[in-house]
Amino acid sequence: MLLSALICINVGLWPVVAEARLEQLFQNWQQAQTDTRSLVVRFTATPDDPIYKTKLTFQGTLHLQRTAKGAFLGRYDVTLKEPQVKPSGLPPWANELNVWPPGADLTSHALLVEHDIYILKPAEKKAMRYSFTEQELKTTLERWNPLVRLLDKKKVLEDYHVRVVGQDRWYTYVRMVPRERKQVGWFWEVLERVDLAVENKNVDLIPNAMPRWFRVGASLPSPSFDIVSWRMSKSAEIPAETFTRPELLPGWEVIGMGDEKPVVLKKSR
Repeated sequence: MLLSALICINVGLWPVVAEARLEQLFQNWQQAQTDTRSLVVRFTATPDDPIYKTKLTFQGTLHLQRTAKGAFLGRYDVTLKEPQVKPSGLPPWANELNVWPPGADLTSHALLVEHDIYILKPAEKKAMRYSFTEQELKTTLERWNPLVRLLDKKKVLEDYHVRVVGQDRWYTYVRMVPRERKQVGWFWEVLERVDLAVENKNVDLIPNAMPRWFRVGASLPSPSFDIVSWRMSKSAEIPAETFTRPELLPGWEVIGMGDEKPVVLKKSR
């Protein structure tokens, strides 16, 4: 009888506790955004492929730095953590369609310099440059990583149901679900929900309230991300050469998109 009463009380109080915890997290995220000048995040990513049952683990690093004028610089590098192994059980026609071509480039490299995003191919010294307005850039970054949306409490609550769905000694579990699916061009946005686990206190290399794990759930194969470390600093600690535009690097070829005819820029010295 007493146990049942306690359970009912806890269940009744949970919405209040969850709302208070969510408000605390928003405050922590906003304070971290204000205080942080440079950020380095190391992570591993494991895509979920329900069709071909492939098991790959990637490792990556995100560098982000705010300049004295308030502009952002970023660098995103992801490489295969383990040797590429052809999965077993693929149908005979899979290789013919290049579903799993041996030697496929499974790396990903991107650079952000103010309002320009570069998709990089370091091995070939080639880059594709996309230029954005401030609003276009914000929208692009939000689609690339939905956690960016959590930095704007008012906007994210307008577009998403955000709630704390659980809590234990170590983590608080948060879920984001779009209030409505939006159509982008001919297609619907694939983002269906985001689940994340954030630390309840400073632990090892991950600060309090920062994500330890998150997963973007979608109709397509979706990766889960395990955060290895966060390094946040109030000063600009990342070397400037990390964000060098490829036009300024010897031998690089850059194709600028957005014009009627892409322009190939070369610098040999």
